[in-house]
Amino acid sequence: MTTTKIHLTDAMFTETERVFLQHDDFRVSLFRYPSGVSAARLENSLLNLIVLPFHGQQVWRFAYQDRNRTMKSIFDQPENTDRFGLNYGAHLIHCGLTASGNPSPEDSHPLHGELPNCRYQDAWLLLDMEQENPSIALGGSFTFRNSLEYYYIFEPTLTLHKDDSIVDVEITAANLRQKPMKYMYMAHINWQPVEMARLISSAAPDSVEVFSENFGLPNAEQQKFLHYVSKLQENPVLADQIDSDTQILDPELCLYMHMIPDEEGFAHAMQVFPEGDADYVAFRVNELPNAVRWYARTGDEDALAFAIPSTNNHLGFARNAARGLIREIPARASIKMSYKFGYLEKEAVGQVIEKINRIKAG
Repeated sequence: MTTTKIHLTDAMFTETERVFLQHDDFRVSLFRYPSGVSAARLENSLLNLIVLPFHGQQVWRFAYQDRNRTMKSIFDQPENTDRFGLNYGAHLIHCGLTASGNPSPEDSHPLHGELPNCRYQDAWLLLDMEQENPSIALGGSFTFRNSLEYYYIFEPTLTLHKDDSIVDVEITAANLRQKPMKYMYMAHINWQPVEMARLISSAAPDSVEVFSENFGLPNAEQQKFLHYVSKLQENPVLADQIDSDTQILDPELCLYMHMIPDEEGFAHAMQVFPEGDADYVAFRVNELPNAVRWYARTGDEDALAFAIPSTNNHLGFARNAARGLIREIPARASIKMSYKFGYLEKEAVGQVIEKINRIKAG
């Protein structure tokens, strides 16, 4: 295997989108949004992704054969900010690593930690033109230093294969300090919900937890929302089909699930459309044992993260520590995390459903 590495620099990105690399099976174009954020468009015969190489390595947009599958938001471009809510609407957001989720009154960390909008010091393309399975990947390196507490390197790699509708993500996180490092991670993959789609996963049936949160809504709306949540807590299956006529998902709702792996160690989840095709997520359970499901259907936002691969739930460091959900990287050591996401045709969906049924049957 011969891999070619091309280092990217900020000077390569201009206001006019230009083809940077062309191959029979792939194309990469570089451009800069009016906000100043650099972007790389990666394409194979089926997928079109916009990735932000130096801005959190977010996947800003994901499309299958020109069919946009990224959540709806009020942001038409990424904003050049490190504040989570001031740049919103990406398809994939890396969350963590020193903390993740919504901070409680006991926490001092920002929403979803430092990774979502961090500035990467290095970014690169990897070309592997192996005859049977050529691929192109975008990766980067972010070094985080906080005196007396943290010193780590976070390196994600996102890979597209020839004629493949699935994206592979591999992450290496290295603790460079001489003491163990506590960490949390969530791969916040945000899809556009489809009416009457079914949500299917290899979650342990008795593990689903529905969270009730007070969003400061007007009293009548709050009571209506809490009544709906109480119904879901009694029967979480009611949340397994997208139905705007019966569901109350404004402003947002979260479920937490413990996942069961297949024989290769992967958990599986899908949003299966009425036509039978699906959005798809899979991840290694020994690295990311849980999944958070997030809905936000406000009219201005329309979002569904049907399975967020995660070490933890969405409730911030202190509340996850109380549940024993904080992990550690040993001193001077590194860990890896692996997951994939993309689109499945109807036949492949049937195969995954069969696999999920086998997993749940034990």
